[in-house]
Amino acid sequence: MELDNNNHSVFPMYYHLIPVVKYRRKVFDDPISDYAKSVFEKTAPSYNISLPEWNHDVDHVHIMFKAQPDSELSRNPGEALEGILPEPELLSSHGRGGSTG
Repeated sequence: MELDNNNHSVFPMYYHLIPVVKYRRKVFDDPISDYAKSVFEKTAPSYNISLPEWNHDVDHVHIMFKAQPDSELSRNPGEALEGILPEPELLSSHGRGGSTG
């Protein structure tokens, strides 16, 4: 395990974030996941975090991110994804998602 350090501490700070689609609708496929990942990677530096792992299923995403002690986690990095992806209703009108399965 790789440890990070600063002037006063040695630490590994990994967080596992799992955003779930409302009503667990099946909307995540590779293009949507790639888009969400690119948005997360663009916003990550402003939160002083890095993204070592990203995986998705059809109704949720697994995000493993690495933070520093001075990271402002009260500024929730998951909020960066909120409102960026299209609504499930829009996806279902294009033949994707929309079921509450």
